[in-house]
Parts: sequence; C-alpha cells; structure tokens
Amino acid sequence: MMVFLVKDKGKLDELLKENAYTEDSVARMGYNVKEMDGRVYLVVEGNEEEKVMAALGNAIERVDEEERERVMAKLKEEEESAVAGFGGIFG
Repeated sequence: MMVFLVKDKGKLDELLKENAYTEDSVARMGYNVKEMDGRVYLVVEGNEEEKVMAALGNAIERVDEEERERVMAKLKEEEESAVAGFGGIFG
C-alpha cells in the first residue's frame, strides 16, 4: 500500500470524482482517506506510485517511510478494533 499526505482535500475530492471511471483511475485501485493527528492521508492499494502521482500530484505529496509505517500501524489498529467489535455483536 502507498500512503500520501493530502495537501488540498477539495482538489483531491474533485480529481477522484473526475477520474473515477478512467482506465488508470485511482478509485479503481482502491483507496481510503484517513484523518490522523490533524493531517489527512490518502492510502492507495497497490504499488503504482507514479500513476497515482500523475493523476493526483497537485493535491498530494509523498510521505517518508517512517510516516508511512505510522499511518499503516494506525489503520491496522483500527481494523483490529473494528473486527473485535463485530465479534462482540455477532459472537
């Protein structure tokens, strides 16, 4: 998975909507927008970073590996918490 810092959420939303059905659409790759510590991140499945930057480059920027790992750890923690919650409901 790739993680990007969102510089302009409005522009990001516009670009994602504009390109939702094109062949190289980020929406087709699968993505999640996550707010954390006062910042907004775009998490995209796959590893086609250049394609993502070409489509959304003026609304996002790359993050370093340390920040990527921190975001991914937080997402995993939230996912595990949600799974545990569903276990309580359906268990």
